[in-house]
Amino acid sequence: MDINHLTLDELHELNKKVCDRIDEIRTQNDKIALAALRPGMTVQFKNDNQTMTGVLLKKNRKTVVVAIDNGKKHYTMPAGMVTPVLAMNLKISQAVKRGLK
Repeated sequence: MDINHLTLDELHELNKKVCDRIDEIRTQNDKIALAALRPGMTVQFKNDNQTMTGVLLKKNRKTVVVAIDNGKKHYTMPAGMVTPVLAMNLKISQAVKRGLK
């Protein structure tokens, strides 16, 4: 897409439309993610390039609250950033970390 011919006003208008569309897509993704989440579920999310695992405490309209470290730390984030962890996958990964198979 060539935008070199656009004026400053046209570029501002295009930027607004792009930002609005990004917000729209994120909202849709958050709604889909919220539908799959329930309080008490084990979930994962990325924080500073680390995958963290915790328990979903609360669902809000757009965000979720996740507890890690046995409830010592809480994170509030958009629902689209959280993915449910299947209990079997969690048990396997914990066993591997402990050196059990």
